[in-house]
Formats: sequence, structure tokens, C-alpha cells
Amino acid sequence: MLGFLGRSRRDLLVVGAAFTVAVFATYFALGWGLLGAAKAFAVSQGVARGVTIAVGVLALAFGVWSAVDAVRCARSGEAKSATLGLPRGLRGRIQRVIREGLSTRSLLAGAIGTGFLVAMLESVCTGQVYLPVLVLVARTPDLRARAASWLLLYNAMFIAPLIVVVAAAYWGVASQRLGGLLRRHLPAVKWLLALLFLALGVLVLLTV
Repeated sequence: MLGFLGRSRRDLLVVGAAFTVAVFATYFALGWGLLGAAKAFAVSQGVARGVTIAVGVLALAFGVWSAVDAVRCARSGEAKSATLGLPRGLRGRIQRVIREGLSTRSLLAGAIGTGFLVAMLESVCTGQVYLPVLVLVARTPDLRARAASWLLLYNAMFIAPLIVVVAAAYWGVASQRLGGLLRRHLPAVKWLLALLFLALGVLVLLTV
């Protein structure tokens, strides 16, 4: 968006960094809150066990769904063959938030606000991975004792692609090129995501 608006490389770097930090802070706060909720559910063994089983089964289902998407994308060669992702209406809303946020007079404030809103909206999709991870941390004593450290690590890995995109944009790589790279490797990404979901599902169910 900034490239389209003809902003300088400095603006790309500053705004991209602010957006990335806002996403990191929002997801960390969201994770900390959900972790607290998971600990609250743990007071009742029956409720905690039911939630754990539901999350584990859901992760396995998403693993199978992602594998089906991988096969579809590989056969068709088109990214639109994938069905596991943000709904079209929500994607449109995120695009409007970015467009309006980066069109404000104060780019820095707009980037921070946009990062927060985009993170909250995208959590509908990214929560598919985050929730099983949080349940696993809450149910495993060794992980629970260092919950803050694990959340910091998870969210650092989560924003790693954002850092790559900001760096690529700063050095002049066009968004179309980045999009084409993702489309070419989408089947592999979907297979990796399927393996991650299946592994998380098994690990969560083992804590029951």
C-alpha cells in the first residue's frame, strides 16, 4: 500500500516496523488473556478435559482440511483452490482497515492502529494454530511454568514473515513478486501447515 502511494523507503521501514510491533503486542496480549482463561477452566477437571479434547480434535480436523487444500492447489495450480483461510468478507474488511489506516495524516499512529485492528480481525484465522498452542502450554506443567517465554517465542516466530516482507519492500521487491512466490509454493506451505495442525492435535490430546 505504501509503495502504491509512492512513500519513501524510510516511511516503508518506520511504518512497517510500527505495524509489526503492534501486531506482536496485540497477539501477545491476546495469548496472555486466552492463557488465563485456559487456566480458569482448569479449576473444573470436567470442563478442562472437554475443552482440551475439543481443541485437539479441531486441530486434527484443520490438519486434514489443510492437506486437502494442498492437493487441490497442486492439481489446479491456483491459490483460490484453497478453502481454509479468512472468509472473503473479512479479507475485504482488513483491506479497508489497511487502506484507511495508511491514508491518515500521521502514518505512525495509523500503522499502530492498523496493526492492532488487523491482528484482531486475522485472529479468526490465525487462532486455529494459536489456540492449540495455548491449550498445550496450559496443560503441560513444564511449559506452563515458563508461559511468558513461550508466548514471546511464538509471537517472535509469528511476526518473522512480516519482518521479511518489510525488509523485501524496503529493498525494492514488488508486492506482486512476493505474491507470486507465495502462490508457487502454496501447496508446500499447506502441507507444512497440515503437519503442524496434526502434531498439535496429537500433543494436545496426549495431555487429556
